[in-house]
Amino acid sequence: MTDSSPVADGDALSPSAADIEARIASLRRLGTEGEHPASVSLQHDPCAAFLTPLLTAMQDESIYIRTSVVYSLEAYDKDDGSPKLQQALVKALSDDPADEVRVAAAQSLGHHAFDDGVQALADALTDACAEVRSTAAYSLARLCERDGLDEEDLVGILMPRLSEEPDPQARCNVILALECLRSEHAVEGLLLAVSDVDADVRAAALSTLNRYGHEFGAEEEAACIHALSDSSDAVRSEAATRLRWGTTKGVPALMAAINDPSADVRARVTDALGRLEAVEATDVLADRLLNDPDEDVRGNAAEALGQLKTQRATALLLTASSEQSPQVRRRRVRAELDTSMGSPRAARRIGG
Repeated sequence: MTDSSPVADGDALSPSAADIEARIASLRRLGTEGEHPASVSLQHDPCAAFLTPLLTAMQDESIYIRTSVVYSLEAYDKDDGSPKLQQALVKALSDDPADEVRVAAAQSLGHHAFDDGVQALADALTDACAEVRSTAAYSLARLCERDGLDEEDLVGILMPRLSEEPDPQARCNVILALECLRSEHAVEGLLLAVSDVDADVRAAALSTLNRYGHEFGAEEEAACIHALSDSSDAVRSEAATRLRWGTTKGVPALMAAINDPSADVRARVTDALGRLEAVEATDVLADRLLNDPDEDVRGNAAEALGQLKTQRATALLLTASSEQSPQVRRRRVRAELDTSMGSPRAARRIGG
């Protein structure tokens, strides 16, 4: 177990300081730039005596040493660290010439909630290296979720990056941070991201909007309707999920998407049509119940027909008697019982 007893700064001869210095020396012997010796690691439990040698090693000429040191400082939270450690991480993120070191600093700062660190991460959103920008956005997301940073200030920092950030992964991580904030002020930017050139970004924006809550306006509904014809399965799936909380304006587009090549999209579309009680979708839902090759889609179609609560929908449930999947049969029984005209006797007739 690591000795974490405090010692005076600069006491490099203490056993604890000597231990971390020995590990750093081993890395220097075993690892040249670009190599990663698995037998030696700087990862450790926080120890006050380690800080001085670690901070000294952050000036090492080896990029690998500096990177390893910075990653090891993730273990220190705001209570374990010192002003010197915080200043060193901020300096590494802003000034180190090596991309690898700045990426490590951006990641480590995601574990340290202090004003200068948050500002450094915000500044790093415009770093020359895409991986640094992406990691900085992800760390801001971590801090938003864990430490409840000021919502309005962070939204103001993050929103411009949705249009200005050239790297798709970095844009996705900006969206992740906005998801953690769940601010109504971010909706406008997220709607713009639904039209992003990158499919992963479009899907991430819709996924975040899905987590923002059930109520949304006409502009968002129109964007989701348009997204149902997106080339990406993930985007279409998220759009269908969002539309289940919309108005009947989305029903025609959902009906058109019920034969989507993606089973996940079809499952979400059938679910949305049931949630919206779209009686006009009775025939297409019955078709999915009887003919879809995916049992999740068939089960959702059964439940959707039950939510319609019409005599015709109930009759269609009763006639679908050849279903082989026990899961779909159970869902069909439950759906029939949920209709206003259902009865246990009728349920027995459909094979429950």
